[in-house]
Amino acid sequence: MTATGSKEYPNACRRCSQAVAQAHAPEHVVPGGLPTELFIAWIIVSKFGDHLPFYRQTEIFKRQGINLDRGTLGNWVGRACFLLMPVINHMRAHLRGADRIFVDETRAPVLDPGRKATKSGFFWAVVSDDRGHGGAGPPIVLFHYAPGRGKAHPLNFLAGYRGRFLQCDAYQSYNALTEIARDTGPWQLVHCWTHVRRRFVKRFESDGSSIAEEMLRQIALLYQIEKSVRGKEAAVRLAARREHSAPIIAALKP
Repeated sequence: MTATGSKEYPNACRRCSQAVAQAHAPEHVVPGGLPTELFIAWIIVSKFGDHLPFYRQTEIFKRQGINLDRGTLGNWVGRACFLLMPVINHMRAHLRGADRIFVDETRAPVLDPGRKATKSGFFWAVVSDDRGHGGAGPPIVLFHYAPGRGKAHPLNFLAGYRGRFLQCDAYQSYNALTEIARDTGPWQLVHCWTHVRRRFVKRFESDGSSIAEEMLRQIALLYQIEKSVRGKEAAVRLAARREHSAPIIAALKP
């Protein structure tokens, strides 16, 4: 076919009643920019997965003859994070419906403009992973940044969660969660044997305490029991704990 042009139908086919349609070009993370989605994903994984800050990445690119300012990399990552929000929201929806979650916070140095120094910020991890409990739901972890580690922060980002059990360490900020009135009832804190064990390890290493050594043996027995029922149904795990774990814990109290 040959095409003919007119003011009404420019470059239209003689046998067609409409003009030639041209599909829109696919959208990109950076409109009109050169970086591909694969390249931006590589930058994100390098920073957050492989712990390569932007200034180190710029040095790597420079050795390859590519001049990229770290501000440019930050802009690209910021645009990608905006487009990833639907995925984050979907993960958060699943996490909010989980019956059991784990929360922990870790310190992170944050730039403090004007002081030529860093200040302490905190990443709060919220995790749901029932694979070890026979669950079929997807494992999920979300990170929340906060400038501190006071009780206001978990109260804020755990608002709307419907779970019942919150596994955490004995940090006092989590105690405030048990006082919140919720439709599903207050949070029940579930503390961690790993954090308990850590104290006895330090004591045994420092002075060879026989009490600490015996405590580590008893905790090891608890670990063996948990390992034997990991991934099995809740009723099986409960029965094993009542039969084998409960007597060990009862004997520890004196």
